[in-house]
Amino acid sequence: MRVVQKPFGSRFGLEEIEAVARAMASGTVSGLTRGGEGDAFAEEFAEYCGSQYALPLNGACNALSIATLILGIGPGDEVISNPLTYIATAVYPLKYGAKIRFADVDPRTLNVDEDKIEPLITDKTKAIYISSYEGHVPDMDRIMDISRRHGLYFVFDAARCAGGKFKGRDVGAIPHMTAFSFQEQKNMSTGDGGMLTINHEKADEWISKARVLRDVWGTGEFISENFRMDEIRAAIGRAQIKKLDSMNDERRGIAHRLTKGLSQFEGIYPVEEFPGRRHVFHWYMARLDVKKLGISREEFERGMEEEGVRTPEHNQPIYMTRPYQIRGYQSGLCPIAEELWREQIFRLPLNLGMTEQEIDLIVNAVGRTIDQLMKK
Repeated sequence: MRVVQKPFGSRFGLEEIEAVARAMASGTVSGLTRGGEGDAFAEEFAEYCGSQYALPLNGACNALSIATLILGIGPGDEVISNPLTYIATAVYPLKYGAKIRFADVDPRTLNVDEDKIEPLITDKTKAIYISSYEGHVPDMDRIMDISRRHGLYFVFDAARCAGGKFKGRDVGAIPHMTAFSFQEQKNMSTGDGGMLTINHEKADEWISKARVLRDVWGTGEFISENFRMDEIRAAIGRAQIKKLDSMNDERRGIAHRLTKGLSQFEGIYPVEEFPGRRHVFHWYMARLDVKKLGISREEFERGMEEEGVRTPEHNQPIYMTRPYQIRGYQSGLCPIAEELWREQIFRLPLNLGMTEQEIDLIVNAVGRTIDQLMKK
């Protein structure tokens, strides 16, 4: 029996259909008109997060690009980032000529190890670009404290963390700027799209500049691109905000049932949740203790496939991707992240609408796979 593939990211219904119809009936759908769905989405998302401002865009990549331009990061600057993330997290500082220094990860959470950030700071460091790992929130207070003490900017890549919270505060309300993705696989979706939130004493100046930078004319100094979100996607986003918490609650419930089921197996370590951090489980991640079990992750993943459960591929440390490699970055920068990626971490299905039977199927497949491999 194979796990039925339910909606991986968000869930669409009549509310989104009505929102699209409303936007189309307005006759102005490009996003050029002020006072429409886009502006309403910005206000509602900012209110949801508790941020000073929010700006709808075509994706989280646009948000990270605009944030980098606002901060003026370029040649001679350094940015600290984490290695286990999607390539977009720090690629825009790289694109504009900055050097990226990577802080290794905490194997318990797969997020950045906050203890590894401060030793990387130099007089050239300008910002910290950190991501959530698959919906798990890092220690935001700690990173903000480091940023304040060293006069640095904190940009957070929350592409996979919409609705995540730290000590009751939304992740979009804490860093200086936060990038969200609403691509079809994300916890809330507009089909594709994103958002930039801003919280800073210069927020008024930054949002004015961000609004200019989302249009191709740019500021003159910087020639931008067309990063505008259209009215149709903004209308969908307004409907999705109302569902985000309930969808995340459902994801968390599924994840906690998986964790409870996996707790019976030695050598399997789900990502740990710390008090005060609301993990929204974009993916369900765990580690395989290959030395304790005497099996490889590749054997485990093949065995799971034979049991009818696919364990999707996970990202390599981003400095091992081609955009970094051709700029001189090499493996060995973050030994813990590399060992986790090569040997230990794996994903399990986590889809909205999964039944208890399907969750039990996944847990049982893990148990049978381990038993069969250890008997060889």
